[in-house]
Amino acid sequence: MADDIPGNRDWIIGVLLHDFQLGGAERVAIRLASAWSRMGCKVILFTGSSGGVQRQLLSESVEVIVANPPIMRRLPASSVQLGRWAASHAAAAQVDAFYLPGNSYFRAVSPLSAVGASIFAVISNSLWRLDRLLIRNLVFAAATRWRLRKVKGVISMSPSLLRQAQRLLGQGLTDVALPNALFDRLPDSSAGPRRRWHICTVGRLVPQKNFALLLRSFALLDDLPVTLSIVGDGPQMAELQQLAVTLGVAERVTFLGAVANAAGCMAEAEVMVLTSDYEGYPAVVVEALAAGTFVVASNCSVGMADILVTPELGVIVDGHRPEDFEAALRQFFTGPARQESTRRLALARSLLQSHVASQAAQRHLKYMGLEKKPFSALQVSAGRGAP
Repeated sequence: MADDIPGNRDWIIGVLLHDFQLGGAERVAIRLASAWSRMGCKVILFTGSSGGVQRQLLSESVEVIVANPPIMRRLPASSVQLGRWAASHAAAAQVDAFYLPGNSYFRAVSPLSAVGASIFAVISNSLWRLDRLLIRNLVFAAATRWRLRKVKGVISMSPSLLRQAQRLLGQGLTDVALPNALFDRLPDSSAGPRRRWHICTVGRLVPQKNFALLLRSFALLDDLPVTLSIVGDGPQMAELQQLAVTLGVAERVTFLGAVANAAGCMAEAEVMVLTSDYEGYPAVVVEALAAGTFVVASNCSVGMADILVTPELGVIVDGHRPEDFEAALRQFFTGPARQESTRRLALARSLLQSHVASQAAQRHLKYMGLEKKPFSALQVSAGRGAP
């Protein structure tokens, strides 16, 4: 293949994954793993459970080892258990480097460090969250510095997240911002047909995403013929469905459940809404822009300003009341931005090239020092072969 890099077949990269459920950090990890495999690396995905719709996004060339019995992500200290279990298999698999795709995997560093492989961790969510008390943020920052003390490198998802991480963790530990692997290839350049007055949101139905806020905001638009699709599954499904009934909007809200690739859902909507309490570099926002879809997003991450770089792409809502999101949505539906999907798509494409999996994967390999492994007699004697 054109993307193959001669000499990479000796590298063995281990990727930790809770499961294949919907999640931006997991989706990025799956695309990177697939791209690394296509480029010639051997990639082993260590997963706590095989369940989830995103499994179909993974290349068949990636080896998958599933914990038995499963390690469920909602269990206390599941990431520690995942790290211990992966470490027990890593020596036999001769893993050279581990990739930890997000904050929820930081606790796995300690057990993995015993293996001797290089560890690279990704900051997937803001380290300093506005929804936490000052003391909790300080404690979390200190705990994060301790947990990451044994990693070889920490990767931030955007320049703003990098600056935040350097302030909290120190520049010696966090020194690079690399683009996410959000697309296997650039989306089609045509904007496509839209469902008029239609809103879409995507994410796991968990408290972090604050879909209750979205439903309450949506209910305030009862004088407009708006409809809403919620793409995702999770423990709050029944609770949110009941809230839609209570608010009197159930007939205009569709719960689509888990969808492996939500790009089509976002492409048909006029606007995509993100009401999260906190995020890192939310992939769903970039994916919405790739479809030419306007974005209304909470001020849930310092990285948001690196994505919505102009009001033509979307608006960041500073408040966290239903009225704040209602006002932003009403302004979109009654203002000029609604008619600019073609221009919006053209503007967004300048952001997208670095997020194509092949390019993002190569930049990650270069940073991790895994572009090309030198041939040695020791590798032959170990049965690893020559490049």
